[in-house]
Amino acid sequence: MWLTSKCSFENMTAKEADSSSKPKHAVAAKLTSTLFIEKTYLWLNTRKAAEGRILKPLSGHGTHRTLMLQTPQAYKKATNGLTACRAISSEELTHFPPAERGVKAQLDFLIVIMSAHESDLHTISPEMPAMFDGMKLAAVATVLYILVRCLNLKSPTAAPDLTYQDTALNRFLLKSCPQLYKEYIPPLLWGKSGHLQTALYGKLGRVSSPHPCGIRKYLPMQDGATATFDLFEPLGDHQTGDDITMVICPGIGNHSEKHYIRTFVDYAQKDGYRCAVLNHLGALPNIELTSPRMFTYGCTWEFAAMVGYIKRAYPQTQLIVVGFSLGGNIVCKFLGENRVNQERVLCCVSVCQGYSALRAQETFLQWDQFRRFYNFLMADNMKKIILSHRHSLFGESLLKTFEADLNRLYIATSLTQIDDNIMRKFHGYSSLKEYYEKESCVHYIHNVDVPLLLVNAADDPLVHDSLLAIPRTLAGTVQLTIMDKQTTKQISEIDSLRDLLVKANLLSWFIFLKLLQDKTCANTICIQAEHRANMAVLSVRDKEPSLMVVVKHVEVLTSALCRPLAKKPNVIFALTLHGGHLGFFEGDVLFPQPLTWMDKVIVGYANAMCQWEKQKAPCHATHLTGSSCVEAKA
Repeated sequence: MWLTSKCSFENMTAKEADSSSKPKHAVAAKLTSTLFIEKTYLWLNTRKAAEGRILKPLSGHGTHRTLMLQTPQAYKKATNGLTACRAISSEELTHFPPAERGVKAQLDFLIVIMSAHESDLHTISPEMPAMFDGMKLAAVATVLYILVRCLNLKSPTAAPDLTYQDTALNRFLLKSCPQLYKEYIPPLLWGKSGHLQTALYGKLGRVSSPHPCGIRKYLPMQDGATATFDLFEPLGDHQTGDDITMVICPGIGNHSEKHYIRTFVDYAQKDGYRCAVLNHLGALPNIELTSPRMFTYGCTWEFAAMVGYIKRAYPQTQLIVVGFSLGGNIVCKFLGENRVNQERVLCCVSVCQGYSALRAQETFLQWDQFRRFYNFLMADNMKKIILSHRHSLFGESLLKTFEADLNRLYIATSLTQIDDNIMRKFHGYSSLKEYYEKESCVHYIHNVDVPLLLVNAADDPLVHDSLLAIPRTLAGTVQLTIMDKQTTKQISEIDSLRDLLVKANLLSWFIFLKLLQDKTCANTICIQAEHRANMAVLSVRDKEPSLMVVVKHVEVLTSALCRPLAKKPNVIFALTLHGGHLGFFEGDVLFPQPLTWMDKVIVGYANAMCQWEKQKAPCHATHLTGSSCVEAKA
């Protein structure tokens, strides 16, 4: 406990101080002439620069000042003061003028006091630095723990988790594309964090991105819009000697000038591929819109126009379809809308898409994995794109009509708000749910018959784990991996509400869910259940509003578990442990490589498919089937 008593040099002699009954550390804790020490020490440091050795009057030296020795700085200050007093008494007092002789008595007294209690100063000092060292050590340990958890440093590296059916084609593709079964190794310090992978992709795109040279093409559309895409010719011959063109659809609001697109195009060109990259309608800042419409979540018109141009301009070329994020949804929807779209298509690769816009937007409103924050950032980017084209989209004559929508756009903080107020109206959808249902590839992807590679990352902060049930079930054999504990619990809850379901005219839903739980559901039952459910919604909404919660609960399960049941032998689903959203950076410790795992796996898969098709032609002349022959040659 620190004492608050004060000592005055004017009223206390050396003898009194030495015999004082006060505790020794009282004087050491609160010295009364700190001002005197400070001025004396200052004078010593500047005396050589002075012309004479006259100590100027120390005004205020008798004022009571307090020095609390509660910090290492205070202890150091007191020690320096003691050293200064000793120096003055031994060397400098002979130069003091007679007018300042009174100072000598005070200096002698100060030396006695501080010397007598110097041991107290030293006994106090080691304890406090030790305490501060312990606090620093604890702080460092806390920071390291947070870094390890945030950077996910304890997570192991692993090969992608593959879901596929055992067919000759899939065996050949996996054998010919080693990136699919080899270990993916991200940068050691930060590569295991999906947020940092996503942030680096969003900020930089890629490291040391090249600048491929292409030609921009303009395609007039029937509604007055002008679609644009960039065409990049191959930089060498393809390994099969064939003419192969990659038709590429970028992510939301992206175009051919983005760094990750340029990096991939340059890599594909060097491998002998021609590349055609769609520029989303309204995404290029220097290209004005020619109609009141811009790109949406699943509109395939511009992509279809680009593919049609490539087929006409290069009659002998074969196509490999590639889509990133939102582009993955567009390309899968394009292929599934009409089987004619799959003509001359060798395969399709989709990377980091969400498959269902309706279910994805529900997860975007959650704070899990900071999806709500990412939702805000993407909404802000969409607002900038829309407002940069507001005169083309709304026009002077329509500004008053859309004034209320524009006001809501200014304050929108999520993609759902923007889609409801602006985007769905470009195509005349009556509701947001209808817009999401019609724009999602989940209702078309089961019609895709060409080989399909679906790639996602488990730590992707934008794609919720529940959405991955769609590609996993589509590529699986008979396994229903979506029937997890949570789903089983939900079905049990609905089982307990059977009476309410009967009352709400939802008995068919109940039967459907029970059959699904027993893995005996057929597509016809799904269709009947959904039709019955749609009729029940109208009835419940009018007669039993209190049951709408039950209706919504069962409706979500139906849409989540019914349609993805169709299994496709042509699908491979690859789920990496790390990679984030369109990151997939590779590297040793800190610095990533220019090429990513994503670039390598797409080109590797495309090469394998081209090799498969090349070997199919000679096999037709043998007695073996095409698949057996190709596999035997491989």
